[in-house]
Amino acid sequence: MAGQGLESVAWPVDLFENEKIRKLLAVQGTKGFYIYMYICQKIFREKGYYCDWCCADGVSITREMCCCIGAGAVEETVNLCLQIGVFDKMLFDRWGILTSSDIQIQFYMASGGEVGKIIEDYWLLQKCDKCKGLLKSPFFKESGVNRSTRRANKVNYIYKLNNDDDDLKRSTDHIFNNNKKINNRSDLPSSSNIHSVNNIIGRVFLADGTEYQVTVEQEQRFRTVYPDIDVKSHLLQMQEWSKSNPEKRPSRKNALRFINGWLGRNQKDMEQARAVSKDKAAGRTAAGAPPNRFHNFKEREYDMKELEKQFVNR
Repeated sequence: MAGQGLESVAWPVDLFENEKIRKLLAVQGTKGFYIYMYICQKIFREKGYYCDWCCADGVSITREMCCCIGAGAVEETVNLCLQIGVFDKMLFDRWGILTSSDIQIQFYMASGGEVGKIIEDYWLLQKCDKCKGLLKSPFFKESGVNRSTRRANKVNYIYKLNNDDDDLKRSTDHIFNNNKKINNRSDLPSSSNIHSVNNIIGRVFLADGTEYQVTVEQEQRFRTVYPDIDVKSHLLQMQEWSKSNPEKRPSRKNALRFINGWLGRNQKDMEQARAVSKDKAAGRTAAGAPPNRFHNFKEREYDMKELEKQFVNR
């Protein structure tokens, strides 16, 4: 197929000044950035400027990376990259591929302009002066695959992507709802804003290898609902427990129920302990001072001196 892999590629020194990359880091952290970089290297190594993508590729990427990142984290990262424009969503929806104009520019510059044929339907830089002289071929002519057939092969994953985790979409919108344009450098979030976004107070590790992050706002609500327990301490216990028991971790769907169940049980235990303590205190008040171990017998109810007098006067 058209498109040749590269032996090496140079990354721009201002990569971390790119707003899209900063969004990715703010929402997914270094784990998400690592996944993005791995996919980009796969693109450059295999086909140069794009790669095919479906749900099974997330599993294979996880195996290739040989680390603790799960397939769910890979899928979430790809989802986010498509939402914020790190990968081109239009080409993904149409052809099921991952690419971007930045990737294609790097591909062209790294190949020294000698890239041979490219697939015209995949190429985003038709009007780029740096890319004059490229020989473009229509997809169906180059590969012999019918367009409708290829789209049908990708429709299941695209549907899943567009209906994926609503929490991820809401968190992305919440973090960057004040940004007007993706490439407007004046709207770049400051480092202090990114720090406030990552103001995470607790984590629960999930069954798919990702984690559910508990924010300060959630912790404050938990303290209101469960006033008799140390919520922050229990969040730390949950984090360590889920880390040590991977086979018992909750799914993302049940993460919040897991947290509320944990806190609710401890709140109930505290209420019961308080009730027992109250009952004991009430019993002590009614019976007077509690006996100690040296005075643990029932005292006589008669007066010994009075009995002696009665005996003498008999």
